[in-house]
Amino acid sequence: MRFLGALVLIFFAAGTASLMAQRISITPTEIYPGENVLTINAPGGIRSVRVVLSPRIESMAEVRKTGIIGGCPDSRDIEMRVDFATTITPLLGLVYIERCNGVVDSLPLPTLRSWNLDEVPFPDAEVGEEVCRPFQVTLSGGISGLEGSGFVVTGGDDLYLDSVSIPEPQARLRYSLPPPLTIKAGSVYRYNVCFKAEKPGIYKFPVITWIRREQPAGGYTNYPVADTGIIRVLPKRSNVSLSEIPLDTMSRDNPTPVTDPTIFRSVAVPNAVIPPKGKFFVGSYDLLGLTAGYSVADELLIFAGGAVPTPDDWAGVNGDMFGAWSVGAKLGTQLFGLLNIAVGYHYGQSILDKEFTTDELDSRITVSVPYGAISFGTDDRRVSVTAGYAFKRHSTWITTDPVLLPFRDDYRKDAAFGALGGDYRFAKHWKVATEFAMMQTVDVAPIIFTARYFTNTFAIDFGAAYAGLTLNNAEAPPFPVLPMLSAIFVF
Repeated sequence: MRFLGALVLIFFAAGTASLMAQRISITPTEIYPGENVLTINAPGGIRSVRVVLSPRIESMAEVRKTGIIGGCPDSRDIEMRVDFATTITPLLGLVYIERCNGVVDSLPLPTLRSWNLDEVPFPDAEVGEEVCRPFQVTLSGGISGLEGSGFVVTGGDDLYLDSVSIPEPQARLRYSLPPPLTIKAGSVYRYNVCFKAEKPGIYKFPVITWIRREQPAGGYTNYPVADTGIIRVLPKRSNVSLSEIPLDTMSRDNPTPVTDPTIFRSVAVPNAVIPPKGKFFVGSYDLLGLTAGYSVADELLIFAGGAVPTPDDWAGVNGDMFGAWSVGAKLGTQLFGLLNIAVGYHYGQSILDKEFTTDELDSRITVSVPYGAISFGTDDRRVSVTAGYAFKRHSTWITTDPVLLPFRDDYRKDAAFGALGGDYRFAKHWKVATEFAMMQTVDVAPIIFTARYFTNTFAIDFGAAYAGLTLNNAEAPPFPVLPMLSAIFVF
């Protein structure tokens, strides 16, 4: 009988050991604020892991490295980030482990210690002042909280404080005994946070205590728990005495500021600046060239232009009719205070029709022009570079060939171009402006100099264009200086 009893005990112990060997587990047994690495152990192999978070914490936690697992390992590490330190629900979620034999087990996620987080107000401070407030963390019966005047442990195990940090450059820490150190149960550790007021405003900043983990895992040895400090900084009071100043009803002592309203060009070529949204402009160059534009947004300007026939052309006295038009848009932005960039596009046509070539248009040039521009400076002084490529298609009625009958010749004459321009303000209503341009198929590189008188609503340029700088061994025009006059009105 004694032998039989011993044999029964042996079989019972073996069965209990076998059951224990099949149990699954999750370690560590506590989750901490911040990053966590959880190890799942399941003898017999793991086929997949799935975590279902509580609906109350789904937006404040993230689980990684779950799903189907190859090779049926006996253990699996998953990662979990927790973005809160106060327990919102007793059950954070469930872990479903499918073993390689097809059995699905479920375990609750490890528990999270709950911290009571406070917002600690500082007294108002003026610029230049420094104010300090005491802070504390309270741990009572296994539940801890930041209370704003020290570190109190009234129950549970000792805690180890690694450090305290504040990601606010105007705040600093003052200790009687700096961390790292052990906080004994029932003892008080106090420290102060001081704020040096530098600029007016309302400041809200975390005060982070880094607590040593009782169960380190995955290389994480501590975790953050944070109070929040808040302070209002006021401008420094002035001690300057005040005296009565008569009201200036004529605004002689407070003149209205004046800004050139045509900052979107140097002289004639577009630069990289866009007028404010809602601005509309219309203008004329040398009376015959017309231009108009509208700012759809602070970054987008659309505009159109053209050259109308002269009165002689209208009456048919000269027998020739010339006209041109174009439409376009410019998209730009300001990068670093003084630097603007823009890209643009123009499409246009010019025509020439002579009276003696009946029923035939003597010349039509169709042009498509993408370009880019860079401007540097302020509205008082700015330099700009504009460059692009003109895709030009010519259609010309040829009547001068000594052998062939009159015929139409269609051909392309594409060309790159570039312009350099700038302006400088030397008085309240006055600027000087200049512009230099070059184009591959044009034998003249004109230079324009103007003086500009402007108010907040219009600008008038008068000056001259010098056409004596020639290219490709071309002859200079007999009179290389041409008058330049423009007027642009902005609404």
